[in-house]
Amino acid sequence: AVVSTQSTGYDKQGRRVTLDDLRGKYIGIYFSGHWCSPCRKMTPVLSQVWQRESSRFEVIWVTQDHSEGDANDYYNKSMPWLRMPFNEARSIGRELFSAVRQRYIPTLTMLDPSFNVINYNARSQIERDSSGRGFPWRG
Repeated sequence: AVVSTQSTGYDKQGRRVTLDDLRGKYIGIYFSGHWCSPCRKMTPVLSQVWQRESSRFEVIWVTQDHSEGDANDYYNKSMPWLRMPFNEARSIGRELFSAVRQRYIPTLTMLDPSFNVINYNARSQIERDSSGRGFPWRG
């Protein structure tokens, strides 16, 4: 498996969070980068839904940025959720991107509370449903 339940992300305060810690929530694995114009448009929409649904929804950001500085700036300015560390995003994140059948960014792969993929690419649903009424955007 590319990711285990002990895989680690970090919250805005720098605290370590594992997938096990998120069991019971829907999880969106969000691939994007600061240089990507469609990503910069999708991030605020996803953020609004995350804020409304945060009791049952977590997002893990996997940067597609080319430098850690750019990734840090984009995350700190735009994202309230968890992130995969930059060095892991460059290795494990790339494997994960392929494993969940992605080719373009931005994209959001949705997992159910038991970590099963329910939508490989929820991007179009989110863009059409910025209110989040269709959450969790099953495929």
